[in-house]
Amino acid sequence: MTRPRIMVVEDESIIAMDIRRMLEAQGYSVPATASSGEEAIAQASKVKPDLILMDIVLKGEMDGIEAAEEIRAGLGTPIIYLTAYADDETLQRARVTEPFGYLVKPFEARELRSAIEMALYKAATERELKENRQWLITTINSIGNGLIATDTDGTVIFMNHAAESLTGWTQAEASGKDVAEVFVTSDRPGAEDPVRSALRDGVRIPLDDQTVLTARDGREIPVDGNAAPIVADTGSVIGVVLAFRDITEQKAVEEELRKYREHLEELVRERTAELEQANQQLQQLLQYIEITERKAVEEWLDVASEGEPHGAFATDEGVITTDARGAIVLMNPAAEHLTGYRREEIAGTPLEQIFSFGSGDADAHESPFVGALTQGLPVEYPGTVVLRRKDGSTCSVRITGEPIRDAQETVIGMICTFHEA
Repeated sequence: MTRPRIMVVEDESIIAMDIRRMLEAQGYSVPATASSGEEAIAQASKVKPDLILMDIVLKGEMDGIEAAEEIRAGLGTPIIYLTAYADDETLQRARVTEPFGYLVKPFEARELRSAIEMALYKAATERELKENRQWLITTINSIGNGLIATDTDGTVIFMNHAAESLTGWTQAEASGKDVAEVFVTSDRPGAEDPVRSALRDGVRIPLDDQTVLTARDGREIPVDGNAAPIVADTGSVIGVVLAFRDITEQKAVEEELRKYREHLEELVRERTAELEQANQQLQQLLQYIEITERKAVEEWLDVASEGEPHGAFATDEGVITTDARGAIVLMNPAAEHLTGYRREEIAGTPLEQIFSFGSGDADAHESPFVGALTQGLPVEYPGTVVLRRKDGSTCSVRITGEPIRDAQETVIGMICTFHEA
């Protein structure tokens, strides 16, 4: 185990030697001695002792108190003062340097050891506390959230770097000021100060969800967070920690999500309306088809007795019904026979997929069915049309079309009849 290293500063050489012998006899190491304040400062910087026994009254321009003050400021070495006498003014000066003890000369070895051990223990404890505090401060400063600590009066006693950045106040500037002067917010009318509430009620108080922090430079920053009481072991509230964070980006994302949600809802409404309209038209179309087919059956029955099949149920004439977009809805058996498709497999297919107008395939805008569907014009195609069957073969057919209208005279589909040329 390393022996504690004690430096002796005493201008009386005989006393210095006696102290050194006592120290070494008790197992301490004495790396250096000094007889003046200036020499004490130089030796302390050189050997860096664990503790210094410092005589208050030294010969020369610098006394022990001045030397101790400079050593404490530069090295932080704990000091025990040695004195034979001291007036109140001298003791007050010595107290400011935060000594770790006093020994009144003459003293015994037992007193010396007791003072040294207490001073070394106190120094080790303070060093550990200082290291822990520095570790804690470093950790707090690395946190992205702003932290402001206050005492029981709501006075600022600590701010981390994030709080400095958000408020525009440095800790040095904010210390001692009321937290309301540093953490300036615009809340909804009637919103209570969270710090005062936490101090009064002793519970965590969340910030109002509309809190906007006004920084020192005038920036307005939406924030959220809370004020939590600092509670001592006795259960009493000794302060408050105000934690807050910038939610500007979160607010922007929430606004984008809100707009996107509204857009989706509008699309759903529009699509629902379209589907409802399409469904209504389909129902009307199906009703029209039902009526038309019933009439066709009646006509067919009228002429069947004469041996002449007629209309939509004639075996050689195909009938296809479309919706308002020109997509196939129904076809009669003759149309199934002529095209090779069953009604179920061709439903929903554009009419132009099986019919070609003119020479070669025709685009939709070339089809005469466009006029029937968009303008309500009947189709009287003068020439022949190419029918493309399911098996890939083709044949020439003659075709006519008639628009289907609802009660409001809106075109909701078309009936197309065709037969081989």
